[in-house]
Amino acid sequence: MGCSFCNPAKNEEEEVPKPKEYSWDKRPKINPSDFIIANFKGEDVCRVPGSVNGQQLVIQNCSNNMIFVLDFSDSITIDDCTNSKIVLGPVKGSVFVRDCIDCVLVVPCGQFRLRDCHRLDIFLHCATQPIIESSTHIRFACIRLQYDLLKEHMKTAGLSPFNNLWNKVHDFTPVDGDGNWHKLPERVRLQDYVTPPFPPELRNVGWTVSGESRSLPLNLGETDYQGKEICFVLIFGNGGNQQQDIALDILSALLAINKKIVLLSSREVQLQCADGSAMSLESEEAKKLEQGPVCGMVIGGENCAQSSLQILQNLRFQGNVYINHDPFSAPKQAYSFHQCAAMHLGC
Repeated sequence: MGCSFCNPAKNEEEEVPKPKEYSWDKRPKINPSDFIIANFKGEDVCRVPGSVNGQQLVIQNCSNNMIFVLDFSDSITIDDCTNSKIVLGPVKGSVFVRDCIDCVLVVPCGQFRLRDCHRLDIFLHCATQPIIESSTHIRFACIRLQYDLLKEHMKTAGLSPFNNLWNKVHDFTPVDGDGNWHKLPERVRLQDYVTPPFPPELRNVGWTVSGESRSLPLNLGETDYQGKEICFVLIFGNGGNQQQDIALDILSALLAINKKIVLLSSREVQLQCADGSAMSLESEEAKKLEQGPVCGMVIGGENCAQSSLQILQNLRFQGNVYINHDPFSAPKQAYSFHQCAAMHLGC
């Protein structure tokens, strides 16, 4: 007589172990062809927010058209484009442009590289020093860019609106004489380079080609303040990483009451208490440097000091804002701040 426990019924199925699941198995499947913009001739292209969503993107072999990528991305390469106007949203890493001719580019990015290109006009925001190589007739200007989600995309890409080295270009293949690159005029307008009609998809994303951007301020990139009327403004961190927003609000308020105000230079950086000595800050102000990253702005223009004091009186963040409008010490302090920022940021 057999034991029922020793001989289980044959119709009882054995339990099959489930295969292991890994985190990468749960990621949504990506179709690489969705992130390639290629071979568009005379046909405009638009990628709206949510269509790229932090992926890498390739733009190649396009001509006589406009290309809008109003989303954030990891990196972008642009190859073999002619007579195209390419407007990009924030790029966390690098934008690499090769073999392009007669194009207009609008680019906010972490790194910018250009090789074997000719006759390009570039409206640039770059967190590091831009590099060009084997290229001629390249012109740079500070970026002009505005759409609804730009501020959010900048933060997602880890880019600060106050770290822009657009005019600190390094040319690996310099030539004697006029050189391979120049600056566009200070008051250049994007609407003179990127003109309608625009793709209809842009109507719903707040794209505008005119007016000043509150998310990416016009930054002249000047660090020689001698003989200029300036004031140095420092916005301390307060544990909530609001220094960017406060700095943007101050700048917007200044421009609203004084149209002659200009942002000469700026940096956002984490400093140390010891840097306060180099910047001639009082001990109490120096301690605030370690509360979090700070935004430093050098404001110029007629009556800029008076306008800055007027704005500061109306701010609810007065304790986190430092301003120096003294004509003798402000330029020195601003210069010292930029020296400290360059040391910590490495550029």
